[in-house]
Order: sequence, then C-alpha cells, then structure tokens
Amino acid sequence: MKTLLRWLPATLLLAVFGLLWSTSASGGEEGVLAWILLMSVLPYLGALVLLAVIGLFIWKRNLTTPLFVTFLVSLFTIWPYLWQVGVLPMAYPVSIETTSPSATVRLPSDDPLLVGWGGDTPKVNYHVTFPNQRWAYDLMVEPALNGSNQLEDYGCWGVEILSPAKGEIVIAHDGEPDHIPGQDSEGYANPAGNHIFIQLENTGTFLAIAHFQEGSLVVREGEDVREGQLLGRCGNSGSTSEPHIHIHHQRQDPRITPLDLAEGLPLFFRDHDGEPMPEGGIGSSSTIVQHIGK
Repeated sequence: MKTLLRWLPATLLLAVFGLLWSTSASGGEEGVLAWILLMSVLPYLGALVLLAVIGLFIWKRNLTTPLFVTFLVSLFTIWPYLWQVGVLPMAYPVSIETTSPSATVRLPSDDPLLVGWGGDTPKVNYHVTFPNQRWAYDLMVEPALNGSNQLEDYGCWGVEILSPAKGEIVIAHDGEPDHIPGQDSEGYANPAGNHIFIQLENTGTFLAIAHFQEGSLVVREGEDVREGQLLGRCGNSGSTSEPHIHIHHQRQDPRITPLDLAEGLPLFFRDHDGEPMPEGGIGSSSTIVQHIGK
C-alpha cells in the first residue's frame, strides 16, 4: 500500500494530462476548454508537486525511483504553460481534414502580402497552439521585420484592408491607439486592437480581422459587405510588434463567446498566386502571395 501511494502523484498527473489531451483532440467547445486547462491549470498542479518532491528530497536525503519519476512527470506537466511563449510548442490537436466548416476567401489586400505566420504546424505558424487561432495568419507588406520604431518604415502601415468575403459586420471596434513598433503591447485590454468580425454568408461562421489603424474603419456593425469592399487600413493597434493584418476564422459568435474560448476553423485563400493555405515562419520559409483576381 505504501508503494502504491508513492506512485500516486505521478500517476494522477499523467492521467489528468491524458484526459485533457484526448478531450482536446475531440474538438468542439469541450476540446477548447480542455486545452486551456492543459496550458493554464495543470502546470500549476505540476509545479506544486515539483515543490513537494524537492522538499521531500531535502528532508529525506533519499532519491527513490518513485520520487525521481514524479520529479520528471511534474516537469513534463509544467511544459504546456511554456507553449504560450514558444518553448517547444504543440499544436492544438485537431485535424484540418476533419474540422469543418472551412472557409475559402480572397486575400484581405491587393498588395503583395508576406506571410509572416500561417499554416498548420508550429514551425510555420505560432498561432496553432491557441484553439481560437488554430489556422490564423499574420500578413505583412514589405518592407517588414526591419526593427524600425517608425510606423512609416513598414510597408503594411496604411495599406487598404479589403473584405475577404460577403457577409455581415457583427463587430466593428475602433478607437484603440497605434503604438510604437516593437513596444511591449501585452498589457492592452484589447489584444485585437481595432478589429472587425464578419459573419460569412456561406457558412454562418465568423471571420476576424485585427490591428486596423485607429480611425480608419469605414464599415459599421450591422452593415452587409461585399467581397473586395474597403474595410479600413492596416495599423499597429492592440498586441502587435509591427503593422500587419491578423486574420482568422472561428465557429462561435464573438458577441456571445469570449475570443479565447472560441474554436478556430480552417481558412484558405483563393484567386492568388500561392497555395490555398500559404505557409509562413518568420525568418525561415515566409512566402509572398498576391491577389490575381478571378
């Protein structure tokens, strides 16, 4: 009985990890919640067990096999917390082939767009760790990634952002300031900055476009928009290191479900000179895509 108790902490931590992972892989709102718990709650339990293991070792001065294994397991369960800052991140474990509905839209600009982040894996798209942004893109215009603290030095600053599809504007948020490139913006209450959500006519799902220039939105909530219609201009509002266009597709109505609890859906682009899901990967495999019309 005493031996079983020694293995109990490690066993319970692994069991909870396995349960949360398998629930996440099933998708849906339950999967989103399970993944959030995996990244934000389980690591704290692992940290408590780790501290207990260290304290027990200091007290007993005896490193038993169960204690060593529990030490390793507790470190393992702390790891998901680090995914949020890019330390050996894992993608939210749902399949692009079985997640539906997807949306296929035009690019949100006629300018040649550099795909900073985009695709299905952590190597090319850091967003994949977060369920609501599972297939999100960060799109830029050259010059980009130049480290300047001047907004005018970035090609995406002020670029016209066009509606990627026909639908209804359900959220149009403006009034957030554009901040200095490279400035830490994680403290912003609204990480999307100036943004819009379009409810797509074909699927009833929602397309998010974020980081508009302050005061540039030319659409309002309740307005129907057509594909290619001007929405506003690219800025540097919200949580962003430099001017770029963030775009993602989600199932839940953003007027009802908080952004972090939404379920991201596949998003593809048509009528351009690249792949339907162009890949990014800043500093490695970034590609440039351009709208070429129908």
